Amino acid sequence: MLKLNKISLIQSHIDQFVVAGTFLYSLNHPLIEKVIKAELKGEASIIHFGKHDGSYFKKDLIETYESAKGNSVFNSSFISVQLMASTTIIHDSLKEEKHLFPSELWEFLRHLRNAAGHGNRFEIRSQKILPARFGKLSVTAELHGYENVFTDFVNTGDVLELFTTLIKHLQNGT
Repeated sequence: MLKLNKISLIQSHIDQFVVAGTFLYSLNHPLIEKVIKAELKGEASIIHFGKHDGSYFKKDLIETYESAKGNSVFNSSFISVQLMASTTIIHDSLKEEKHLFPSELWEFLRHLRNAAGHGNRFEIRSQKILPARFGKLSVTAELHGYENVFTDFVNTGDVLELFTTLIKHLQNGT
């Protein structure tokens, strides 16, 4: 993948978080709730997700809306899953360019990607790990087993700033 394509990939993930934030804001806004309930009645409230065999998985939007609005566990999980997926995709797409990033930054990204692959938990089995830092955050061997990495260790803003830093390094070639 060309460097420009990788920059676009990272930027698209950042943009997806803006959309997700807008979605969560609207999910919890009373005016939006009023519009949704007024406009989506009966069959209009059913969302159809296409399946491979040509049929559909159907889900009632109002039912889902009611269970999600104001639900902080839903909000946190929604963002965490996106953070883990984006971190994994971005890390894996940049492996061939890791020489363009400071080693501490790359190791930090690698540990986040590893945590995503281990169910939002740091798995650091070796006491001898390379320095892994980003800003004021650092990953050490003592964090082995630490859970909820993408809510308690890093927040959405930290990850988006990390992604922006990766873009800058790709643009500068350093």
